[in-house]
Amino acid sequence: MKKTLAADIIKRFFMTILFPLVVYIVMYILARRNGVSYFGLTKDMWRSVLVNTSSTAIAALAIWLQVKNKRFDFSGGAVMVLTSIVAGNLCINNGWGAVPYFIL
Repeated sequence: MKKTLAADIIKRFFMTILFPLVVYIVMYILARRNGVSYFGLTKDMWRSVLVNTSSTAIAALAIWLQVKNKRFDFSGGAVMVLTSIVAGNLCINNGWGAVPYFIL
């Protein structure tokens, strides 16, 4: 029986979300077992995770774009990483939030 496109997309979505969710649950349990009570519960922790994740994702995207186009010039990646650092610092220092960060 042939799978439908919608079923395939839903399966891929849940399989993509499954690994980070399992890692989060394991880290939460380990943190609680070792007496760390702030993991997963504070706004600052989530902000830190999102900022670090977005910076890493931008760097990965920049490198992927260079390799995909069969180029090994990483100056484009450097510009994207530098932009994310500058935009992140501007937004944090001025209290602008996530939307201006993504726009910048």
